[in-house]
Amino acid sequence: MADAGWLSDIGQWVEKKCRANFGLSCLDARTGTEHYQERLLGPCTASLLFADGHIYATDERGKTAVVVAGKTFQVLAMNELGEQTLASMAVCDNDLLIRTEKALYRVGRR
Repeated sequence: MADAGWLSDIGQWVEKKCRANFGLSCLDARTGTEHYQERLLGPCTASLLFADGHIYATDERGKTAVVVAGKTFQVLAMNELGEQTLASMAVCDNDLLIRTEKALYRVGRR
């Protein structure tokens, strides 16, 4: 598991804004100081998922982003499933479960 030391402070980071276009914000919960605010995806319904030091997000068009959790905005990956995706992702063992309009995907390492 990645170091989550940035979570240990009382001023935890609050991350997510979901409007017509998905923007990801990182704020100090104690002071309100904004570290970043970036446009990330299109319209979204699903909740963010935090796992293994990363934030996973998906928009309604099936585009998925993986962002490093922390004070600096860093996108690790962007992927497209090509199907409507309204459900939040889930974790099973060390894999991600992603439900789209037509399928259920299990994504992991072999």
